Amino acid sequence: MPADWDRADALSGWTAPGTDNSLPALSVGTSDGWAESGGAGEGVFLGLLNATALPDAVPQHPECRTAGRTVMDSRDGDDSITVTYSDCPGGGVTVERVAQVSTNTLLWVQIRSHDRATANTVLDDVRTHGL
Repeated sequence: MPADWDRADALSGWTAPGTDNSLPALSVGTSDGWAESGGAGEGVFLGLLNATALPDAVPQHPECRTAGRTVMDSRDGDDSITVTYSDCPGGGVTVERVAQVSTNTLLWVQIRSHDRATANTVLDDVRTHGL
C-alpha cells in the first residue's frame, strides 16, 4: 500500500448492503472521503461478507466513463469476480473485486487509485489468513 494512503484509517467494521450485522472491515486512504463517488482521493476498502456464493455482479461506478470486462478467476482455490473502471474522476481507476475466501465468507475489495499500476499492486498484495 502506498505510504500516503495511510492518512485516513477506519477499523470499526461495516454493515454490508441488505444486512443488519456488522462485520470486520478495513479502510485506508489519502483522506476521509476517499471512497465517495466523484472524489479524487485514493485508498482501499476490505470488508467481509457472510455468503456462500459470489454475486452475479459487483457495484457499478457511473462516475467512471469506462467499465472493463468482468473477470472471473480462481487463485489459491479462491474464486473471484473483478471489474476495473477507468476514466474515473481525476483520471483514475476504481477496481471492485469479490473473492470467496471460505465456504461461507466473501471478501469485498474496492480500490481507487490515480493509476492502474498502483491499483494492481495493491490488489495483488491483498491476502487473507485464518478464515
